[in-house]
Amino acid sequence: MTDMKWHQELNWRPWSYTDFTDPTALIVNGIRGQLRRSNARTDLGLVYDKTNSGGHLDWFADSDEWLHGSADEEVWEISSKMFNWRVGESLPEPLPGEIEIARVVISEWMHIDIESGERRKIEALQNIFSIRARWRSGRYRYRVVDDFDSEFSITPQSSRKTLTLAQLIDLLQSGRAASPDFQCRGTGLVEYWWGVELENDLWWVEGFNEDLKECTKGAKVESELYTMLPTWYEQRTEEWVLENRKA
Repeated sequence: MTDMKWHQELNWRPWSYTDFTDPTALIVNGIRGQLRRSNARTDLGLVYDKTNSGGHLDWFADSDEWLHGSADEEVWEISSKMFNWRVGESLPEPLPGEIEIARVVISEWMHIDIESGERRKIEALQNIFSIRARWRSGRYRYRVVDDFDSEFSITPQSSRKTLTLAQLIDLLQSGRAASPDFQCRGTGLVEYWWGVELENDLWWVEGFNEDLKECTKGAKVESELYTMLPTWYEQRTEEWVLENRKA
């Protein structure tokens, strides 16, 4: 992480937190639900591809069910239980002028036995940590919210300028839940959850998937503003895997 490229990237900061160069990023940023957000990103990408190839947008009106949910309540209930479609939907509404600058997607592995008797894994969404910024009284004010109204302790809590990539990483690496009854009692809004997956041992299925890197899917980092943030964490996962293999 110390080469010149990362030195430059880590010192990069957005001009402002409303500086969305990609229109898709601006649209997606306002969607709280994780799976609705993912579907919107995919659908918008298809729209742009179709437009650029000379097609029309008419088909999109027929494929926007993700905006409204399923009309079949039984199907909706099953999908909610199996794939946690409501994860992120319970995030607090943004305060006036508040922007999400990053999010941590928390999930956990679960085991299922298929008809052949073999054991498989499914990745079940659990929670969203939404890192938000708001300009107020001459400073940017930061807070972290999740689906369960948890309280978080983060540093910094405010800044005069937008955060550099390095400062945002420090916030994620040092942040913690302030509530004593919250299961995230360790430090770190990301790597703590990798350790939880390692301890639970559900990432491992003999003969199917035995890669320690599966643990790092317990917390994934996304950002529409800091495009290099997920890349930094991808490299950090490689380091984490090596560290825990030696342990």
